[in-house]
Amino acid sequence: TLTERGIPMGKGKRTRLQNAGRKEEMRRQQQQQQQRRRRNRIIGISIGAVVAVAAIGFGTKYAIDQQRLQSGDDLRATIMLESENYQVTGTMMSVYTNSLYQSYVSQYGQYLSYLGLDTTKSLKDQEYTADQTWFQYLTSSAETNAKKYLVLAEAAKEAGVSLTDGEIDNIEKGLEGTDPSYYGVGVNEEDVKEALLLQGLAVKYENMMKNGMTYTDDEAEKYYEENKNDFLSCDTLTYTFSYSDDDSDKDAMSRKEAQVAANGLAACTDEESFTKWLEDYLKENSDEELSEDDLKSKLDACKSTLSYTEGDETSEWAFGDDAAVGQTHVAEDTDAKTFKVTMLLSLPARSEATTVDVRHILLTADRYGSDDKAKAKAEELLDEWKNGDATEESFAELAGAWSEDGGSSLNGGLYTYVTEGSMVEAFNDWCFDSSRKAGDTGIVKTDYGYHIMYYVGRTTPQWEATAFTALQSSDYSDKYDSLSDTYTVTAYEDRFDSIPSIT
Repeated sequence: TLTERGIPMGKGKRTRLQNAGRKEEMRRQQQQQQQRRRRNRIIGISIGAVVAVAAIGFGTKYAIDQQRLQSGDDLRATIMLESENYQVTGTMMSVYTNSLYQSYVSQYGQYLSYLGLDTTKSLKDQEYTADQTWFQYLTSSAETNAKKYLVLAEAAKEAGVSLTDGEIDNIEKGLEGTDPSYYGVGVNEEDVKEALLLQGLAVKYENMMKNGMTYTDDEAEKYYEENKNDFLSCDTLTYTFSYSDDDSDKDAMSRKEAQVAANGLAACTDEESFTKWLEDYLKENSDEELSEDDLKSKLDACKSTLSYTEGDETSEWAFGDDAAVGQTHVAEDTDAKTFKVTMLLSLPARSEATTVDVRHILLTADRYGSDDKAKAKAEELLDEWKNGDATEESFAELAGAWSEDGGSSLNGGLYTYVTEGSMVEAFNDWCFDSSRKAGDTGIVKTDYGYHIMYYVGRTTPQWEATAFTALQSSDYSDKYDSLSDTYTVTAYEDRFDSIPSIT
């Protein structure tokens, strides 16, 4: 260079060289920035590709998981409970759990919110108690039932008891038109069938055990003497006067006014005077004029049967040694702000009312497509029975194969110790017809459908039937406990949470 040769550089040239250097530096920096941008683009593309692949992978996995959930394959392959010869799969457990849930919803309906249950939300997210969700409560209850089914199924197998072809066919017919999803996500018709067949075998064997437990009149009498208060009841007339402590409530009686009214009614000494006093009171204090039917309805509502309840003031009075027909008693409930007046119409006694045993086969329009078709099928089956052996045993077999009454079909359609007034009107009237005799048959129509009836006969007084039932219940409980010790059931409770949540 010129400087290296000792020749001094002029100012203009020096400036040009400096400018050229700055331009070179700027060019070099621009190249570096472009390289960085290009590298960042490559990295960005790579990361984007990875994210996209991950997203696709996640979406695919989610779709596969949902598909497996909907298919129920994993749940079906999961054993929730098992015994030596039987098992309850995850889908079967879902059937039992959802059945309990649907029954709960049907029973309590509009009152569910008061119980803290929201049917629009997952049961796994709703608290039943401080340490248990609604889902856990229902699965725990279903577990108890499933254990019972397994124990009884094992006992039935050892005893050589199984469901007949007719009983199996009846269970299958009951599933026709049923949406399996009613019993949970991933559940199919075969799952429901397996669950109901296990349950059906258990119920059949349980009925056989109970039917084989018989007792003598002396045993019933002994049980009665040891548990008298469980059998005694008395007829009463009862009316309640309500009051309010709020002086601004002009429509309500004050406590003093309610007490005066209660004492006035309590001064009556027989049913006629009690009814007359109350009739006049209702007419005088009604917001609108009462018709004869309305008045009769209100007076009829005052008649009731009182059973013994330990510690209850009215109950202790009515069942006391000094109680007498025509006496009255006034009981105040300060929490409810009421005065209840009770007149004793009869002394406590055990019920001597007649009970009857009856078998029936229920056929519904839902299964047969119309009311007429259900009726025609009922007539066909009754004719078939009459043209066959025409025995109680053959009727029981027919009930097992055709009846849609889940409460009795696996017990040959049998209802024991039926009391007058305990069944729907047409059913009741047929059973308690004064001309009825053992072996009678017929067809009865109720809101439930058509009932093919078989009259077994009159049995024992109601009090004795109650004693027999109590003895049977105690003995069955002991027998079941023994079976439970004999047949081991293993429950895998840690797997229960894999059952899809009920919403």
